[in-house]
Amino acid sequence: LARNPHDPQTYLRLGNLYLAIAENMQRVISNPPKNQQIDFSTLRTQISDNLDLAEENFQKAVSLYNNFGQALYNLAAVYDRKGELNEAIKQFEKLQGNNPNDPSIVFQLGLLYYRNNQKNNALAAWEKAVFLFPNYSNARWYLSLIFEERGDLKSALEQVKEIERLNPDNELVKQRLARLEAGQRV
Repeated sequence: LARNPHDPQTYLRLGNLYLAIAENMQRVISNPPKNQQIDFSTLRTQISDNLDLAEENFQKAVSLYNNFGQALYNLAAVYDRKGELNEAIKQFEKLQGNNPNDPSIVFQLGLLYYRNNQKNNALAAWEKAVFLFPNYSNARWYLSLIFEERGDLKSALEQVKEIERLNPDNELVKQRLARLEAGQRV
């Protein structure tokens, strides 16, 4: 940064470092080592501090280069980890606006919408992901789930049949297909 304070890549790398530290600390909380005393309160504070530093660096990268896709994506990840879904969605919407034909971005945006109880937006996002890439099995899977949730078993079944065509040996797909064909909901 001393040599080139206007390089968004440097801020991206710093943000990545802080995000990785926070995620590794979260792994310790999720799966604490045996026979070691862990101060979970201190660890949670350190996670929060590292997420704040990651956010700050990703924001600097984006301020230097406003369609810096990796920085926007990682900033969304930070907001997601912090439980700030509305902010994560805003970053993904910017990212999607700069990459309107990328089905993976639209798919991820759908997941965030769904988790934020914006189910109509989630449905639209997953439909767009399938439109952009018809063989996108994950998007079809989530479409089938939202159709099933809405009681539209016919549409859910259509999606799962297409998934089976694309993944004929997948046992989970076969089980779900059998349940839907029998009229059973999850």
